Amino acid sequence: MLQKRYQVRRSLAKGGMGAVYQAEDTQLFNRRCVVKEMSTSHLSPDDRAEAERNFRREAALLASLRHSGIPQIYEYFIEGDRYCLVMEYVEGDNLADLMDRSGPLPEAEVLRYALQIGDVLVYLSTRQPPVVHRDVKPANIILRGDPPQAILVDFGVAKPKTGRGPDTAAWGTLGYVAPEQAAGHAEPRSDVYGLAATVYHLLTGDNPGDHPFTFPDLGKLSSRLREMLTRALSGIVDQRPDASEMKAALAGLVAPETLSALRLLEAHTCGGFDRTTERPKGPAVDRFRTRDSALSVCLRLANRDPTRPHEHRMLIQFYSPDGQLYRVRQRPKPILVAAGQAEVHVGVFGLYISGTKVVDHLGTWRALLYLDEQRLSELNFEIVR
Repeated sequence: MLQKRYQVRRSLAKGGMGAVYQAEDTQLFNRRCVVKEMSTSHLSPDDRAEAERNFRREAALLASLRHSGIPQIYEYFIEGDRYCLVMEYVEGDNLADLMDRSGPLPEAEVLRYALQIGDVLVYLSTRQPPVVHRDVKPANIILRGDPPQAILVDFGVAKPKTGRGPDTAAWGTLGYVAPEQAAGHAEPRSDVYGLAATVYHLLTGDNPGDHPFTFPDLGKLSSRLREMLTRALSGIVDQRPDASEMKAALAGLVAPETLSALRLLEAHTCGGFDRTTERPKGPAVDRFRTRDSALSVCLRLANRDPTRPHEHRMLIQFYSPDGQLYRVRQRPKPILVAAGQAEVHVGVFGLYISGTKVVDHLGTWRALLYLDEQRLSELNFEIVR
């Protein structure tokens, strides 16, 4: 039992610096969680004091992260010479185990998962200061839910990047770690290298850990995919794409079937509507007051494919005026569009306003709309007194 609260159930991983456990929060209905422990018993008193300062700083930063592809950080604490982070437990298969069972994965699946992780890396790289995960690899990507969403886990060695000085240690996993990171100079594009090495491994079955910094099976991939990975795996960091460029390149490789068939006729924010109806037609509203109860997102779509019906998943990310991801809303039911259907109205419940923290963030908000992991549109609205 840790902190008289977290009951350790089993070990998930162990290493020279500590261990990772699955535990239950006995004060919150035995909710499952992950406890990542770092030990400092081998450090000198000065190094231990420095480790404590770094731990508190990094734990505070990680606790501020809010993204649908990142586990939530619940708590951190120190017991003796053990430093612990308590995190959300993500249930599902990681990509390393999946590949061990089935061999190389289909290209369409790999690109879809990589695009989702690319969105996480964009989010991390745009924090102030930027956050570098430093250990992007198949074992740290878990598929959760149905349809599966790729979740980037194990932020135990993640670090805010402040300035251009060296890191205190060259964290990472051989084969996925970029040359500059191996030299102790990790930066956001180091994670792009890790994602590219992950895509290479998942598609070819060739483990880059067996021959670090070389990728002999790139020639087996399609020319467009090979070109994208070659740039992302460049040993020269300045020649490598940043996270936004990497995500855009991945989006260009994902089959554009969805958006070519489905046409967005209209998208706007509106006031609350009867959520039992399938045909919300609320008038466009782009300014809400703190006393308003709620806002929703209303869409009008058309299916240009006359041969078959379509089923789509809808997700919206809401960003507060300070640029922080505030909430992710996913439509619980898929959007069903009949073959050749000229018009379908769709409502996605958005945000409660009065009585929530929304009222503390006055100004212009952004809502990013995603259809089947592909960005569909962006809406802007204001919250005023």
